[in-house]
Amino acid sequence: MLTRRHRSEPTLVRLPPVYQAALDHLSLRTRVRKSEYIREALADLLAQYEDLLVGDATQSIDSP
Repeated sequence: MLTRRHRSEPTLVRLPPVYQAALDHLSLRTRVRKSEYIREALADLLAQYEDLLVGDATQSIDSP
C-alpha cells in the first residue's frame, strides 16, 4: 500500500460547485479541514485499486 510522505506535494483539485458546497458545509459542521477529507477519499480510492498500482515493476505508469 502507498504510504503518506512526511511532506505533501501541492495539487490543484477542481470540484463541481455542488461538491464544493457540500464539502464546505461538512468542513464547517465538523471543523475538519477540507484537505483532510480529500486526502481520506483519495487514500480510500487508492486502497480500492491497489492491485492495479502494485504490479510489474518494469511497466511504466503510462503503459496500457
